[in-house]
Amino acid sequence: MLKRNIQMLAALAVMLLTAAGAQAQNIALKVQSFVIDNTDRTAWEEGTAMTFQKNGQTHYYPIIKVRIANERLGFEGKTVKTELQETGEYWVYMEEGAKSLKVTDLTGRKEPVNVTFSSYSIPALRSRGTYILTLKFEEGPKDFYTKKSSFIIGLGVNATSVFGPMLTLGFDIHHFNVEGYLVLGTNESDEVTFPATDQYSSDVTSSFTPVLLGVRLGYDLKLSKKFGATPQVGFVRTYADPEYSSSEVKDGTAYSATLGLRLFWCPFGRGFRIQATPQYNLLVSKDDGFKTISDADANIKKWANGFNLNVGLLYYF
Repeated sequence: MLKRNIQMLAALAVMLLTAAGAQAQNIALKVQSFVIDNTDRTAWEEGTAMTFQKNGQTHYYPIIKVRIANERLGFEGKTVKTELQETGEYWVYMEEGAKSLKVTDLTGRKEPVNVTFSSYSIPALRSRGTYILTLKFEEGPKDFYTKKSSFIIGLGVNATSVFGPMLTLGFDIHHFNVEGYLVLGTNESDEVTFPATDQYSSDVTSSFTPVLLGVRLGYDLKLSKKFGATPQVGFVRTYADPEYSSSEVKDGTAYSATLGLRLFWCPFGRGFRIQATPQYNLLVSKDDGFKTISDADANIKKWANGFNLNVGLLYYF
């Protein structure tokens, strides 16, 4: 049964690698040009100009005309008013002295762009100035941190006191994530001897294999465009599965609180991650069966109490 489970997990790993390699690049908003048009008097003329009074004088707001074929844009910064013209051009009135403008696709299907005016030899917007911002769509690598919600599926290996394949399923929303995981341990304990229960039976020995079932809560922190870290807390159930069951041989269960820090790399966009998670399990409770077998074999206690490290692949979709 264990061999069959390992084969299934290996097949899942191949599927995840195939999906990762097939990920498409995202479409992002990019600046094609940003210039001041000294011949355009939109910011001057009555009917199109916007003004305000300061110290008894009339001041004119500068205008940025945003040109791109998209009717679902949003603008963030020192904006005063936004108008969508019949021509499809956006007129964005901004405060004098503004130094940047963030343009967002309100459908969420395209990456936003932050326009820093100084990058285009314009230190700040001038009163009565009319500026032309021309945008375009461009494919580029996806930043994992722009993905707001997704399901999580992962395959890895728990590589410390409990060694074996690990399956992860979860959900991520606004970088908060909850996930459940299963580790099928392949290592066995040394033989544990159980004394006879009566004078007509003899001592019985058995070995045990670990099975871990846990839940973790975490929050993704962006370290760079392709690297991140996820502090995690949770709990895990450790089951000591006997080689065979009898009236003398008892299985055992323990529960532990967990604290970990996942480190991950996103080499193929925001969907696919390679992760390593050091985690410490702190034993909280154990039943009589687990106490008996862990007292007989100190390594079994480490299954539920101590340092763990798991590594593997995660796919966010």
